Amino acid sequence: MLNVLRRAWTAPVVATLAFVVLGLAWALSTPPGAAPDEPSHYIRMVGLARGDLVGERVDPATPTPGALPTPEAIARMNSEAGRYELPRLLTPPEPCNAFRPELPFACAWSPVDTPSGSHISYHARYLPGAYVLPAAASRVGGTMWQTLFAGRVGFLLQATALFVVVAAAIRARCSVLGRLSTGSAVVLTMSVTPLVLFMAGTLAPNGTELLAVAACTASTMVLAVRWSSRWLWCAAICSVIASWSRDLGAPTVVLALVAVALVDPSLGGALGSHRREVRVPVLVAATGAVSAVVWQLLNKVSILRWPASWGEVATGLSEVGYVVPASVGLVGWLDTRVHPLVENGWVVTAALGAGAVLTRVAARVQRVVAGVAAVGLLVGVELAMGLRVAGFGLQARFLLPIVAIGVVILVMAPQRTAPWAPGVVRAVLVVASIGHLAMLLRAAHRHAQGIGQSVRFGEAVWSPPLGWATSITLMVVGSVLVAVVPLGGRQRAAVGEAASTS
Repeated sequence: MLNVLRRAWTAPVVATLAFVVLGLAWALSTPPGAAPDEPSHYIRMVGLARGDLVGERVDPATPTPGALPTPEAIARMNSEAGRYELPRLLTPPEPCNAFRPELPFACAWSPVDTPSGSHISYHARYLPGAYVLPAAASRVGGTMWQTLFAGRVGFLLQATALFVVVAAAIRARCSVLGRLSTGSAVVLTMSVTPLVLFMAGTLAPNGTELLAVAACTASTMVLAVRWSSRWLWCAAICSVIASWSRDLGAPTVVLALVAVALVDPSLGGALGSHRREVRVPVLVAATGAVSAVVWQLLNKVSILRWPASWGEVATGLSEVGYVVPASVGLVGWLDTRVHPLVENGWVVTAALGAGAVLTRVAARVQRVVAGVAAVGLLVGVELAMGLRVAGFGLQARFLLPIVAIGVVILVMAPQRTAPWAPGVVRAVLVVASIGHLAMLLRAAHRHAQGIGQSVRFGEAVWSPPLGWATSITLMVVGSVLVAVVPLGGRQRAAVGEAASTS
């Protein structure tokens, strides 16, 4: 029995458990509507669950929440919105402490009666793919909180499935190439930040897009060294999921495929020698990407800004520089920040780990990763300029799918032997563990009592349905699982170092 438990206690299993537990901790401890745009995503999800894909058109002059700068910005937002009829008991949440981290969550939980039961989602004409499973899951709920939590579980389930694909792909490629450098653990472990887990545990299509791109990239990396129709179909399906999740899905999938082909030129030969097997999966992937782009062109307002002035470019560059650390230490309505010591420690450790691995991969891989980074920078500048005109700012979650390509390639590329001691890798896992726990507790403090007040969960203004004891237990257990991911054994180490991303 003990041997069976030891065999089950492998790095992929522990990492997946950590991913699920931490995601569930976010799903439980985050008040309804406290994630970015969650009330709007909730309306879209419930509307889709009731068979309404895009809702009714909204008048361009309809007042919008917040203070948008121009009538053009308001018209743009309303042009992508849809009006849905929801039952009284499923009235969307109202996050009364949004953008006010010093205030606790003291919003009314009871349903709000509205004469028409009509509610606007400003994401009605966004790509619907990421909402399908959560919408199906949300049908089990009879109240707002039950429906929202069921939807969060749906998002967590699809994120976990994509996470498992990444871990399995790393293991498959490792079995062909042999032991990967322990430096891989540093890069990949630090890449799945609290923001990523936060998006996995709340109504956030960006999390699905990010993990789908990572899964597509990882599956394609396996095909370059070992042909398998299973991995071919996995790459195709993940590419369709990514394409239909969010705005950058389809172009990022294309970038991922080009990057992998440049890293492993043998991929082209493998595809060419299996032309009959390749036709249908490639057609599926291409159809998914093209149809997603067509949907975007028909339903979304373009924010392309090129050509632009040097002043606009300079401002965009400064915004991209700001969102890099924000990808570690900024969650909630993107206003809850982890302690600077934790954030800076995570960023520095990740940078050192990435640098260490970059020095041990082939020059070809270095050039490809640099190219992916350059594309990400250009996309970030373009998004910053386009969003500014529409009255919005650049956010770290928008660029993470491009970052995922570089991370997966670095982890799965052949590396020269590195003198990394297991103790160093374990220290990195501990840093990640502390970071996750610190961010979860920080966000919990914000909603329970407000940042700036003393921490007394027993006197909380808001508590999750199962109480703070249950949520904090999940936070601690998930964080401990990150710290204790197994690293022992030659093959086990190869798998664990690559899969311990949570």
